[in-house]
Formats: sequence, C-alpha cells, structure tokens
Amino acid sequence: MDRPPGNSSETLIASKHLRNPAYPFWPMVKADVPPTLQSRLGFSAVDVETVFGSFCAVRFTAELAEVFQGMRAYETIVETYCQGTMVLPDMASLIDQRNLTQHSLMSLPAASKCGQDFLETHRIYEACRVAALIYGVGVLFPLPASTAPLPALVRDLKAALQESNLAFH
Repeated sequence: MDRPPGNSSETLIASKHLRNPAYPFWPMVKADVPPTLQSRLGFSAVDVETVFGSFCAVRFTAELAEVFQGMRAYETIVETYCQGTMVLPDMASLIDQRNLTQHSLMSLPAASKCGQDFLETHRIYEACRVAALIYGVGVLFPLPASTAPLPALVRDLKAALQESNLAFH
C-alpha cells in the first residue's frame, strides 16, 4: 500500500484548520507494534481506566479518555528526558509519538457530529475536547502564533462551556 501524502503535514493541516485528518496515521519508524496510542506510548487500557476512566462518569467517551492518557504519557516522556533522567530517545520515534498523539486528538469528532442524543448526554465532552485541542496546538504540537487557530478555539471553548452549563459567572 502506498503511503498517503505527508503524514506529518496531514496532522499539521488538520491542526491548523481544526478538522479531522483525512488519512490514517502512518509512522516514520516501522515497528513490530501497531501504531496505536497504547502500544507506541507504553500504557494500557488499565492505565486509561485508572487515570481518566472516572471522567467517563461525567460523560467523557472512552476515546477521549485514551487521548488524554496519550497526551499525559507523551508529556511524561518529554519531561523525563528534559530532567536528564532518560537517555536521548530515538528522535524519529519521539516525533512519531508526538504526531500520533496529535493525530489521535484531531481524529476525535466534534460533539455536533455525533447527533442530538450525544449532545444531550455528553455535555462536558465538547468542552474537554476543545480544551485538549488548545493544549495540542499550543504545547503538544505547537503551531506558530500567526497560524495557530487559538482565537477560534477560545471562541469554541466559551460556547462549549456555555452550552454545557459549566461556565462560571
């Protein structure tokens, strides 16, 4: 199978334009493990359940909880390296981990795409998804300030908070 055009660029374009990636994730580094958040970032379903699973009670989805866990795992990898307690990682693998995490985040559907029943039962989902997108384009997969969609994301977060009745007045 041919590789889709520019996997990193596809994640960049999706992040810049706040849309779902058009192609599946294709790692730069071929590995024996599939390109999933759990296999590439070294966590398990039990880790997701332990750390973010309780958020499902307030209407996270399992996919959102897994992306949050992936973001946490990637941040831990980077922090460990920056603290000097980890040898220099293989940069291509580190880039794959970052790109996979951002690709997974950008692949989450907006609540409005999930139907009216979802909107009524998962009010906190969209606020948390948009907050994660802000973290994604600002920290995880940082875009230059001139091209980052931060104004649109802030507007979307405010709207999501108002719709979810979570806004603090």
